[in-house]
Amino acid sequence: MASEKLISVESSAVSVLKRAVEYDTQAKLTSALICYQEGIQLLSRFD
Repeated sequence: MASEKLISVESSAVSVLKRAVEYDTQAKLTSALICYQEGIQLLSRFD
């Protein structure tokens, strides 16, 4: 069960980071920054 939760968090992080890259390439830098921060925060739960 715990591993399923980690996979879900990892999947969410990947989605958010993909969105960040999309915003970055569109020069929507504020939105990109917010998504990068959220993605990193999600990934930091793995510590």
